[in-house]
Amino acid sequence: MPKITKRIVEAAEVGDEDYIIFDSEIPGFEARILPSGKRSYLVQYRVGRKFRRMSLGLHGILTSEKARGEAIKVLGRVKDGEDPAGTSRSTRRRNGNATCRGRSWPGSAKPCGNASRKASRAGRRSTP
Repeated sequence: MPKITKRIVEAAEVGDEDYIIFDSEIPGFEARILPSGKRSYLVQYRVGRKFRRMSLGLHGILTSEKARGEAIKVLGRVKDGEDPAGTSRSTRRRNGNATCRGRSWPGSAKPCGNASRKASRAGRRSTP
């Protein structure tokens, strides 16, 4: 378990399956290497009996040091009794369409999600 640095993340080889590199200094701080070659930073923690894994951002957009700082903040919130991943999940549910891929707001004419895809497919079908 090495300390996650830019060099370690960039040197990680891409395989057939995704895998995770765990940080040696901060328990719960991780880097995920995907088969597509994308790399992202994660933080894993436990609330009660549930394990949660929260994405911090993609490598390249976020540096390893900034991701480490974000992980420390998230783990600090967990230590204070919060559930950061659960909070963002419940916020998305409560807002409904407002957070649906940023395409639709409640009351707008364009539907969001499956309804939008079904409508666009129906418009492409040719009727004999």
